[in-house]
Amino acid sequence: MPPKQMDLSPLSTGEWLLTLIVGIIPCAGLILYIIWAFGNSGNLNRRNYCRASLILQVISYVLVVFFILIVVVGGGISYYGY
Repeated sequence: MPPKQMDLSPLSTGEWLLTLIVGIIPCAGLILYIIWAFGNSGNLNRRNYCRASLILQVISYVLVVFFILIVVVGGGISYYGY
């Protein structure tokens, strides 16, 4: 059985809206974005968007952890030096 081909047609406004709404659902959105980003079939545009979105999420999580560590380990560095 040959592998499924990627759908190259542009997404409609409703499909984009559904993709964005699914992305704001905490756990299910993340799981669907991973499925859409790394699946072998589906829409190419949605796959690329989900990959970019996941990259930005990972970067933001790393930055948040980094800044939290600076505040916790740094003892809450104060502007006035107290």
